[in-house]
Formats: sequence, structure tokens, C-alpha cells
Amino acid sequence: MAERNFPIQVVGVEYICDKCGIGTMKSHGKVACPADPVEYPHSCTHCGATAELTERYPTVRHLRVETGESND
Repeated sequence: MAERNFPIQVVGVEYICDKCGIGTMKSHGKVACPADPVEYPHSCTHCGATAELTERYPTVRHLRVETGESND
């Protein structure tokens, strides 16, 4: 198989609290429930609301940068 490089952009992602809409959810770092999918406990930085989410927030994502060139 051949490999090909492509540009990416690294972005940080926050989850805005569903309850207050002001704070962001921060992971406690422990698995809340060994379910499928795994859920992680979070609490809001503003109102203290709690939620179990399937990703740990804040998180980092890698986005492909479209250059307009063919990727064939």
C-alpha cells in the first residue's frame, strides 16, 4: 500500500452545558459506567450540572484541510 500526506488543522473542542448554556463540561477522568459506548462523568464549570458523555471534554480533533487539489 502507498501512503500520501495531507494537511490537517488541530482544533480544541468544548462541550457547552445543556443546562445553563454558559459553562463548559469538564471530564472527571473516570469511567462512569462500563457500558457500550463508554460514558465519562462531566461537570459544568459554571452551574455544576453533571452529565455522562461518550467523549471526554475538552478534547482535541484533527480536521483535514481541503486544498482544492485532487486526492486521487
